[in-house]
Amino acid sequence: MACINDPTIALGDNFTKLSGPENFTDWFQSFKDIAKIYGYAEHFKDNAGVVAKPIPPAFLAPRQAADQGEDHCVPQDWEYHLAVYNTHLQEWKDYDGASRSALALLHAAIESSVWMEARNTNSPASALKAVIRHMNDETPDNILTDRARAMISSLDLDTPTAVRQFVVDFNELYGEVNFDVDISTWAIEKINAALPRSYRTLIEDHKRLGGKITFTGLTFKGYRSHLFNHVEEDDPPEINGKVRRFSRLR
Repeated sequence: MACINDPTIALGDNFTKLSGPENFTDWFQSFKDIAKIYGYAEHFKDNAGVVAKPIPPAFLAPRQAADQGEDHCVPQDWEYHLAVYNTHLQEWKDYDGASRSALALLHAAIESSVWMEARNTNSPASALKAVIRHMNDETPDNILTDRARAMISSLDLDTPTAVRQFVVDFNELYGEVNFDVDISTWAIEKINAALPRSYRTLIEDHKRLGGKITFTGLTFKGYRSHLFNHVEEDDPPEINGKVRRFSRLR
């Protein structure tokens, strides 16, 4: 992970700050590329891990132990406990420093009026999510729909990994948007047509149930969840994007 001493320099002279919905699409891709280059991309993901600050062993804080009515004693294996604590403390320091740098990078990448929407968040991921939510709230529904359609129309889903990455990327941008029935129906059919053969069961289930369920704005959200979690029972594993055949004997 590259150290960022000055986030403005890291963004570069040609970087354009996010000012509103009109430049969000280009900004988002540029910002993600820079965050990835400096090793901070993971901190902006929805499922980004959080490292909690460790609590020091009681024998390192005798006054606190006394205040809590605990006896102060040093265990025989105190060196082991101290080593474990120091390891966890360093992990937290590394995480905290990287998290602060990632947040500083985002702060430098957006105009102050936009940052107002994220100022009360407590992590890079929640800050970026707040920014995206604000941009979507400020964007007319027809433009959001056009952007979503463009993303779906250009899909190249040749592996399960590509499918799951698409779901992650789409949810990051449009996860909280409720698309109408027409766009939801179109999106599901378009994605089904682009899926690799290993999703045949999911596609068949959708066709079988298509005439038996009532589509709503939430149907597309549920479909994306099934898409992300789908595992074909006899799927061969992937190696470098290629399917490897293997014996069914265990």
